[in-house]
Amino acid sequence: MDDMILFLPNKRKLRKVKESIEEYLGKEGLDLKDSWQLFKTDSRPLDFLGYRFHRDHITLRRSNFLRIRRRIKKVYKKGINYLNACAIISYNGFISHSDCYTFKKKYLYPYISIKACKGVISDENRKQCQTYSESFNFGW
Repeated sequence: MDDMILFLPNKRKLRKVKESIEEYLGKEGLDLKDSWQLFKTDSRPLDFLGYRFHRDHITLRRSNFLRIRRRIKKVYKKGINYLNACAIISYNGFISHSDCYTFKKKYLYPYISIKACKGVISDENRKQCQTYSESFNFGW
């Protein structure tokens, strides 16, 4: 495991849990890296895994927000191909885990249809499947 976040009501409980984690890792021959930190989440959001975790909601990291917006514009101008459709479907899933419905409403839905992207992916998969099955023609 690379990263881990623990939320507890106070520092004392957090330090006890840290000690028990270190004890367990010691038995496994592993250790906890020295750069562990305690954050007070009341005053600032936690930036983790491409999201910003606020106390009462989750938003996208600004760099991800801009990257998704640029990709949507590119697809809107040039049209939907297989790779862009895959990217848009992936971004749609990524956005769905945050509180960014207004982002979808303003920047995604007016320009690109998720249903059209799924259709492009389905057609391409069908073509690839046909090509694959034709390469194993047994002559039956």
